[in-house]
Amino acid sequence: MPEEGFTPDRLHEALDGTPFRGLALWADIIWHGTENYFIDVDYETFWYDVPNWDRETVEWLTRQWHQAEAIWQEVIRLVEWLEEDPPARFEELLRFTEERR
Repeated sequence: MPEEGFTPDRLHEALDGTPFRGLALWADIIWHGTENYFIDVDYETFWYDVPNWDRETVEWLTRQWHQAEAIWQEVIRLVEWLEEDPPARFEELLRFTEERR
Protein backbone atom coordinates (compact mmCIF):
# COMPACT_ATOMS: atom_id res chain seq x y z
CA MET A 1 0.00 0.00 0.00
CA PRO A 2 1.39 3.42 -0.82
CA GLU A 3 2.45 5.49 2.18
CA GLU A 4 -0.11 8.17 1.32
CA GLY A 5 -2.88 5.56 1.02
CA PHE A 6 -5.51 5.59 -1.70
CA THR A 7 -7.90 8.40 -2.59
CA PRO A 8 -11.59 7.56 -2.93
CA ASP A 9 -11.32 8.16 -6.70
CA ARG A 10 -8.39 5.75 -6.94
CA LEU A 11 -10.31 3.13 -4.96
CA HIS A 12 -13.27 3.48 -7.33
CA GLU A 13 -10.95 3.03 -10.33
CA ALA A 14 -9.58 -0.15 -8.81
CA LEU A 15 -12.68 -1.61 -7.17
CA ASP A 16 -15.87 -0.58 -8.97
CA GLY A 17 -17.41 -3.58 -10.66
CA THR A 18 -15.68 -5.97 -8.25
CA PRO A 19 -16.82 -7.67 -5.03
CA PHE A 20 -14.64 -5.14 -3.16
CA ARG A 21 -16.52 -2.01 -4.26
CA GLY A 22 -17.72 -1.59 -0.67
CA LEU A 23 -14.25 -0.34 0.27
CA ALA A 24 -14.48 2.51 -2.25
CA LEU A 25 -17.95 3.33 -0.96
CA TRP A 26 -16.59 3.37 2.60
CA ALA A 27 -13.97 5.92 1.49
CA ASP A 28 -16.77 8.02 0.01
CA ILE A 29 -18.64 7.84 3.31
CA ILE A 30 -15.60 8.91 5.32
CA TRP A 31 -14.94 11.83 2.96
CA HIS A 32 -18.64 12.79 2.66
CA GLY A 33 -18.42 12.12 -1.05
CA THR A 34 -21.34 9.80 -1.76
CA GLU A 35 -23.51 12.66 -3.05
CA ASN A 36 -26.21 11.23 -0.82
CA TYR A 37 -28.05 13.55 1.54
CA PHE A 38 -28.47 10.99 4.33
CA ILE A 39 -24.85 9.91 4.32
CA ASP A 40 -22.95 13.10 3.51
CA VAL A 41 -24.82 15.66 5.61
CA ASP A 42 -23.60 15.83 9.18
CA TYR A 43 -25.51 17.10 12.21
CA GLU A 44 -24.18 20.65 11.98
CA THR A 45 -24.79 20.99 8.26
CA PHE A 46 -28.32 19.62 8.59
CA TRP A 47 -29.44 22.54 10.73
CA TYR A 48 -28.17 25.04 8.16
CA ASP A 49 -29.67 23.25 5.19
CA VAL A 50 -33.05 21.89 6.32
CA PRO A 51 -34.99 20.88 3.20
CA ASN A 52 -38.50 22.13 2.44
CA TRP A 53 -41.21 19.58 2.99
CA ASP A 54 -42.95 19.90 -0.37
CA ARG A 55 -43.89 16.87 -2.46
CA GLU A 56 -40.89 17.16 -4.80
CA THR A 57 -38.44 17.28 -1.89
CA VAL A 58 -40.08 14.34 -0.13
CA GLU A 59 -39.85 12.29 -3.32
CA TRP A 60 -36.18 13.29 -3.71
CA LEU A 61 -35.49 12.38 -0.07
CA THR A 62 -37.20 9.02 -0.61
CA ARG A 63 -34.88 8.28 -3.55
CA GLN A 64 -31.90 9.43 -1.48
CA TRP A 65 -32.95 7.12 1.37
CA HIS A 66 -33.12 4.11 -0.94
CA GLN A 67 -29.73 4.99 -2.40
CA ALA A 68 -28.26 5.35 1.12
CA GLU A 69 -29.61 1.93 2.07
CA ALA A 70 -28.03 0.39 -1.05
CA ILE A 71 -24.66 2.02 -0.31
CA TRP A 72 -24.68 0.85 3.30
CA GLN A 73 -25.70 -2.69 2.30
CA GLU A 74 -22.73 -2.94 -0.05
CA VAL A 75 -20.38 -1.72 2.68
CA ILE A 76 -21.93 -4.13 5.21
CA ARG A 77 -21.48 -7.07 2.80
CA LEU A 78 -17.77 -6.27 2.56
CA VAL A 79 -17.47 -5.93 6.36
CA GLU A 80 -19.22 -9.26 6.94
CA TRP A 81 -16.92 -10.92 4.40
CA LEU A 82 -13.85 -9.40 6.12
CA GLU A 83 -15.05 -10.54 9.54
CA GLU A 84 -15.18 -14.19 8.44
CA ASP A 85 -11.36 -14.34 8.55
CA PRO A 86 -9.91 -10.86 9.18
CA PRO A 87 -6.18 -11.50 8.57
CA ALA A 88 -6.64 -13.57 5.41
CA ARG A 89 -9.47 -11.49 3.97
CA PHE A 90 -7.72 -8.17 4.64
CA GLU A 91 -4.59 -9.51 2.95
CA GLU A 92 -6.68 -10.64 -0.03
CA LEU A 93 -8.31 -7.22 -0.26
CA LEU A 94 -4.98 -5.39 -0.08
CA ARG A 95 -3.39 -7.70 -2.64
CA PHE A 96 -6.31 -7.25 -5.02
CA THR A 97 -6.19 -3.45 -4.65
CA GLU A 98 -2.43 -3.36 -5.18
CA GLU A 99 -2.67 -5.53 -8.29
CA ARG A 100 -5.16 -3.11 -9.82
CA ARG A 101 -2.98 -0.10 -9.08
